[in-house]
Order: sequence, then structure tokens, then C-alpha cells
Amino acid sequence: MGKGKLNFTPGGPEQMGGLGGQPTQLNVDINTLENFRCPNCNNQVFQPLFVAKKISALQSPTGKDGVAPMQIFACTNCGAVPKEFGGALLEQDAQQPLENSDDEK
Repeated sequence: MGKGKLNFTPGGPEQMGGLGGQPTQLNVDINTLENFRCPNCNNQVFQPLFVAKKISALQSPTGKDGVAPMQIFACTNCGAVPKEFGGALLEQDAQQPLENSDDEK
């Protein structure tokens, strides 16, 4: 991969950079960037998942109860969701790495 435009959102998925909530666009050579590693197992690969947040009728623009999907990223090795990838959106007991049923044989 060569030099190219990279959409960059400072601070993780729960924050937006730029004006009007738009991602900041930077010209960055992605080959010079350091890979993020899982703080639990040092893995470099993550998968997108969603947390469903309940919205009460009092907070909803429609006046009805609703659900808002929030994207997070979990480690493909241990299942941990680092705070930089949305771990703060999870309840404390849900922040533990996912159990891998294949390891329990």
C-alpha cells in the first residue's frame, strides 16, 4: 500500500473529529503507522461488533422507546474490547474477554 487518504477519527468510535461531526481527512502513508495491539494478548486483528443501547421514550426524538446500535471492535483472539475501541460502552461485567468454547475441550 502506498501513500493515500485515510479517514481518521480521533479518540475512537464514540467520538467524531472535524467540523460538524465529520471525520477528519488526512494524507498519511499507512505503512508508517504502528498497528494497535490487544492489551490482553498482543493480537493485532479486531472484528466489528455492535452494542445495542436502549433509548427511553423521554430521550427519543420520536417519543417512543428505541434502540441505538453502537459499533465496537473486539480482539479476534481473546474477545476483549479495548477502551479505545468502544470498551467504555460495555457494562463492567461484559468487558471481560469472551469465552472460547473450543478451548474447553
